[in-house]
Amino acid sequence: MAFCGKCGKHVEEGFACSCSANPPPPGGPHQPPTDNPYPPPTSNPYPPPSGSPFSPPANTPYPPPTGIPYPPQANIPFSSPPNYPYPPQGNAPYPPSMGGGGSAQGFIESMKNRMGIGDPERNATDCYERGTRIVPDNISPTEGEIPVKQYNLAVLRTIFKLERAEGRMQITNKRVLFRAPGRAISGRTTLQHEYAIDEISGIEAKRSFRFSLAHFLFGYLIISLFYALANMLVMFSASETVTVAVILGILLWLGGLVPFFLVRKKFLLKLLPLSVSLGSLYPVRLFNSVAAMNARRGPDGSGLYDFLDVVILILILATAITVLFGLFLFFMRPSLVIKIKNKSGLTDSPIDISPWGVIFREVMPTDESERAIRELGAVINDIQKLGDHGVQKWLSK
Repeated sequence: MAFCGKCGKHVEEGFACSCSANPPPPGGPHQPPTDNPYPPPTSNPYPPPSGSPFSPPANTPYPPPTGIPYPPQANIPFSSPPNYPYPPQGNAPYPPSMGGGGSAQGFIESMKNRMGIGDPERNATDCYERGTRIVPDNISPTEGEIPVKQYNLAVLRTIFKLERAEGRMQITNKRVLFRAPGRAISGRTTLQHEYAIDEISGIEAKRSFRFSLAHFLFGYLIISLFYALANMLVMFSASETVTVAVILGILLWLGGLVPFFLVRKKFLLKLLPLSVSLGSLYPVRLFNSVAAMNARRGPDGSGLYDFLDVVILILILATAITVLFGLFLFFMRPSLVIKIKNKSGLTDSPIDISPWGVIFREVMPTDESERAIRELGAVINDIQKLGDHGVQKWLSK
């Protein structure tokens, strides 16, 4: 048995040591290079600071292996950003660096502040207070008050005054509150009712439809405008040939009827194409009447054109009836009335959510209105009679 003269390993006779093919670095296989200017320290002289973004990964051996010194930490000043809650909690405004939800919104808020519209401290917050609770986010709670239920109850609107608000009703173990924050052309608006829960005797609720003069006038304007546009389009197309105009009129009539049967609950989108359908048929009847007059002078007569005139007239009457029906669907708006009755009888309804009680022309239900109508009486009655057990019952649902 022989030994290698370089590394000292046992080498069988007649064989060369493996260190001959892969010679170790100067100083031995397990020693750092002799020209290493950073001798391996016994302990790392550069411990990473706590929470430093330059800390090595968790699976990195530390201190570094022998012969691979850890580089010194760069002296880079680092300050953490302000501890802003994101998204803002409650009514807390977005920080200036966030722009209040976008450059467009920030520009609008800046213009409002410059023109003196609204309150600068509130312009950067959500005017509808969405995603918050009435108590305790927007109204201070009383001693021991516990929020039990809250409903997004209604949308309040006055079109002529450009006012809109979103109403919510909350029931606590001590109060029944209704709050409707919103906006108008001159700034923020707030409507609020509250009443002691022990003084409530009953609830009156009504969900129906009511006539809206603003929607009637707007719908009539839309019908007139699109009727005239379709009429002119078909008439101008007759400058090429009458045949092209007739084909275009029939296609517009058919195309305008399709959305009425396919679009669901978008009554304005139903009304627009219906107006186009009605406006495109009148030029077609006019061209047919001219053709009938010319045919009467010939030997064949105008029998076919007279028959087509009757068919077109029936189509015009049917389309006009459909347009009137679409207009009716558009100006009959959903309406909601909820009145909270009191035991004393001094006032008819201390909390009156109706066009007469909230000074808004329209009080429209939301997706949660039906559930609120079903539950409000039961929640109030359980809290009045069961106390804390009633509170726990509805908190668990």
